Amino acid sequence: MSGNPMEFPLSPQELGVFKSRLADDPSDDEARTALVSWYRQNGHNDQAGRYAIAIDGAATADEVRAYSSMLRGLRADDRRMRELSRLPDDAELLARVSEQLSSALKITAPGSLAALIERIAAVLWLAFAVSVLLTLGTTFVVTLQGDTAAPEIASGWSSITLAFLAAACIVAAIGFAVERMWVGAVIMSAISVGAAWAVIALLSG
Repeated sequence: MSGNPMEFPLSPQELGVFKSRLADDPSDDEARTALVSWYRQNGHNDQAGRYAIAIDGAATADEVRAYSSMLRGLRADDRRMRELSRLPDDAELLARVSEQLSSALKITAPGSLAALIERIAAVLWLAFAVSVLLTLGTTFVVTLQGDTAAPEIASGWSSITLAFLAAACIVAAIGFAVERMWVGAVIMSAISVGAAWAVIALLSG
């Protein structure tokens, strides 16, 4: 095992060892610090915040916000949050952590950029879902009727659906980027580019 987790990258096996150690003993600060360091170095702010929040002053503001957003997405209550963060059974610590997360939620409350992006993304995902249903329904009907224009109609509706997908993914990517969740941002950006390319291919075909 690496001697100093702050200086050397952890292997998947070492990462698992530190997680097991923390699960067995939530007061194991060496294991907790090693996990925070690894996730921070690899750009996983939500996971870094998940473990760092137990150490006073260890979590950055971005990490606390990212972890708070993760908890909100999971609809996690306080019990689930304590399990995820492997918090020791310490009333004072729990109160401090709850206050940190509450403050982060206030920062990302309605009216903030993150909340606005989240609402826009929700609308676009809904539009995408509706468009999928309309595309399938319309294609089925015109095909059943033997309409000679069925391929063109299906192509047109598919283009609209893919356009909604591209828009929803790029907005989601921006949301991930605002939260400094770079892996999610890259994945959503890649899907958006693929969907946009498919739209162009359908329209040019």
